[in-house]
Amino acid sequence: MSRYTIVVEDKKLEPLVAKVLGLLKSFPQIQWKQLGDSLVIGSKAHDKSNQSLGEQFEQLFQQWKKETLMTSNGDEIIGHPAYRKIIALGKQVVPFILIKLQEDPQHLFHALFKITGENPIHPSHAGQLGKMTADWLNWGKKNGYLS
Repeated sequence: MSRYTIVVEDKKLEPLVAKVLGLLKSFPQIQWKQLGDSLVIGSKAHDKSNQSLGEQFEQLFQQWKKETLMTSNGDEIIGHPAYRKIIALGKQVVPFILIKLQEDPQHLFHALFKITGENPIHPSHAGQLGKMTADWLNWGKKNGYLS
């Protein structure tokens, strides 16, 4: 998966960029998904079983969240089949996890650790959802996963 960020620094160019994106959206073989403040563009022809990675992640995330809502057992939370499937999606799902953390802070830190091998959480932040989320989001920005 390639990631590109378009930053429009001149307000005068925004209408042109919007027009170009509008033209691209007119192609029937292109699939568009809005995830947070990001626009994900994919090919419908390349899309296995007509479901994008973002859709797969969102479906698994919602299933995991719903089915672990009433448990406080950490092993059940990170051992849930949907959570394990999120991890199995690999590094290409990291941007989606980080976007989800921005929108809906959840305990996705173990998944990020298992996928990336990284643990940017400062020891003094352990157990503090907001600070742990901020540590991961800062890591995501430093490593090019978030803009």
